[in-house]
Amino acid sequence: MKRIIISLVGLCLVMGLAAYARSKFDDQFNDTTEALNSFLSETHGIPPAVLERARCILVCPKPKHTAFAVGPGSKGCTLVCRGEHGSMTGKGWGPPVMYTMSGSAGHLADYVFLMMTERSTDEILKGRLTLGADLTVAAGPSSNASFESSERNADILVYSGNEGSLGTSEFLGKNTIKVDAAANDELYGKPADAKQIVSRNVSTPAAAEPLVDLLNRKAPRAR
Repeated sequence: MKRIIISLVGLCLVMGLAAYARSKFDDQFNDTTEALNSFLSETHGIPPAVLERARCILVCPKPKHTAFAVGPGSKGCTLVCRGEHGSMTGKGWGPPVMYTMSGSAGHLADYVFLMMTERSTDEILKGRLTLGADLTVAAGPSSNASFESSERNADILVYSGNEGSLGTSEFLGKNTIKVDAAANDELYGKPADAKQIVSRNVSTPAAAEPLVDLLNRKAPRAR
């Protein structure tokens, strides 16, 4: 009888942890999809011409749920890339990679970072990126017509919204983006680094399908 009780307790703990993990990622992907959709829907959001040129998109929404918090001064982020390794192929958008962002950006606003070049994609997939340290960063244009040469040459375009958003200069050298290895292992149920995930060695989790579907609807083809 004692063994049965211990087994039942262990099973309940495992089921409880699994349910918690599902709830945590459901909340994160819901917040991420909602934030990105607002940037794609607003009149002064991300123009189609810009989105079509993006290789990868990193979304860092302001956390609305306790399980989404990743520690003081940090926020959870989600990276989604085209094709394999952000290649401009016709394979659509792939499985998400979990990241964190720490620094002066804080928790007060939603942020979207577009990786516009192969170099920026390579750097973020290495697992750690300090904005402005090695890559050029520019504020994203609000219309197709305002997509100027300086922005076209930038490695990363930044969009921010809601109260407390910071100017692009506030990001440079002050915010670090790094892969959340523990979250990725938990999400996929096995060790998986960023390059393995964007190479499609794993399947898109059900909770992330609305996010990937949104990008496939808004930017199914790359320019």
